[in-house]
Amino acid sequence: MEPEKSSFVTQSAATKPDYRYHAQRWESSGLNQKAYCRKHQLSYGQLVAARVELRQARGETRKPTKLPFLPVSTPPVPVAAPAQTAVITLHLAQGHRLELPANFEVHTLLTLVTSLGATS
Repeated sequence: MEPEKSSFVTQSAATKPDYRYHAQRWESSGLNQKAYCRKHQLSYGQLVAARVELRQARGETRKPTKLPFLPVSTPPVPVAAPAQTAVITLHLAQGHRLELPANFEVHTLLTLVTSLGATS
């Protein structure tokens, strides 16, 4: 019996993709880099490295993109005086005084007053 041939074929130097060639082809493909790599079964990292090499070979330098600054003006916002909130003041036994906002929850107030009465 003959040994089975593997369907897995290793890439030799002769069949390795030419990434500089693909970097040039990518530029006119209209695809983003990852889509181009998927379509041609290429390594994204190697394509990026080949693009850097290609730019260097062309003598291109990567210039930072200058974004224009636009003047922005905002109208002054009037600052309102703090609102006066209504306060309820309770005078409890043993000199306790309790000041609460008028919208304090009734159930919590009853629990608080009951607890304070139990400790006196």
